[in-house]
Amino acid sequence: VRALLNHVLGNNHLYAAAIAAPVDWARRDDDRIGADHRAAYERSAARVTSAFAAADPDGQVAMPFGRLPVVHAVAVHFVDILTHGWDLAVATGQEPVLDADLAEAAIAVVATYPSDAWGSGRFFAEKVPVADDAPAHVRLVSLLGRRP
Repeated sequence: VRALLNHVLGNNHLYAAAIAAPVDWARRDDDRIGADHRAAYERSAARVTSAFAAADPDGQVAMPFGRLPVVHAVAVHFVDILTHGWDLAVATGQEPVLDADLAEAAIAVVATYPSDAWGSGRFFAEKVPVADDAPAHVRLVSLLGRRP
C-alpha cells in the first residue's frame, strides 16, 4: 500500500512539474511520503490540481511516451488515479468497484493510448481478456493488465 501511495504521489508531483518543463519520469517512485502520508497526499493532490488549473489549455506536456496536449494529459492522469483506486481497494481487502460512468470515461481515454504502451517492460501489462458485458470497472482494469 505504501509503494502504491508513493507511486500516486510521484505521479502527482511529476505531472505538475511536467506542465512547466520535461521531467525524469523514472523518478516517479522516489520516496515522497515521509512521516505523514495524509499530508503528503494532500500536498501532491493540491500541486497537480493547481498545475493543471493554471496550465495553458493549448499547451503540451512532455510524457514518457511523447508530448500530449494538456487536456489529454489530464485525461491520462484521471485514468491513472481511478485505476490506482481499484488497486488500493484490492490491496486493502475492500470491494474493488469503481463508478460505472467514470470507468466508461476512462475506457474511452485508454482507447487513445498507443499500442506499444502494453507488454513486458511497458506502462501496462498485457491486456486481460474479459467478456464484453463485464462491468465497466472490470473491463477498464483488464485493459490495463490487471486480473480482476
